[in-house]
Amino acid sequence: MQNNLRFPRLHFMSALIACGIGLHGIAQEAAAPEQFIHNTTVFVEAWGEGIFNSLNIEKTLTTTTLVNYHLRLGFGYRRTSHNGTSVNFYALPVDAAVSVGGKVKLEMSLGATPFWFSGNKDQLVSAVIAPNFGLHLRFQPPHGGFFFRAGVLVAPMSGLNEIPGNEDFVEKGTWAWNPGLALGITF
Repeated sequence: MQNNLRFPRLHFMSALIACGIGLHGIAQEAAAPEQFIHNTTVFVEAWGEGIFNSLNIEKTLTTTTLVNYHLRLGFGYRRTSHNGTSVNFYALPVDAAVSVGGKVKLEMSLGATPFWFSGNKDQLVSAVIAPNFGLHLRFQPPHGGFFFRAGVLVAPMSGLNEIPGNEDFVEKGTWAWNPGLALGITF
């Protein structure tokens, strides 16, 4: 009779151990390996939101197979002279964007660029905030590396006629199409 009791206990213990090993193996197979997602991009842009040029950093908030969300902050500077007045332009482009696609993505952005202007004629200083909407194509592999973006930006230019020497160049209420070209690296 004792022999009969040992036999079911042995099978029960073996089944319990096998089950534990099996569950542990399944749990390890179900867990996907961690992947390093490259989501920080540093790039230089000609024209675009910085009007003339800007140095930018962009953070990709989510990286799915198809849709990505991006936040960007930049700094632009240019010094020009017109009719004996030199003007320093400072820009701080800030925008949010959504992109759709694989390596080549269609991107739509919405943002605002504060501009500061200072000139040597009576040290004129003025500030303008230009809201903008952009439509771009971007090349950005999901595993980092080379970054390229080209597109167009639409922005109201009403405040730009307040720049010394620029009064006749832009009329109040004007909207402008501004091309943009960016090169950088994603890491």
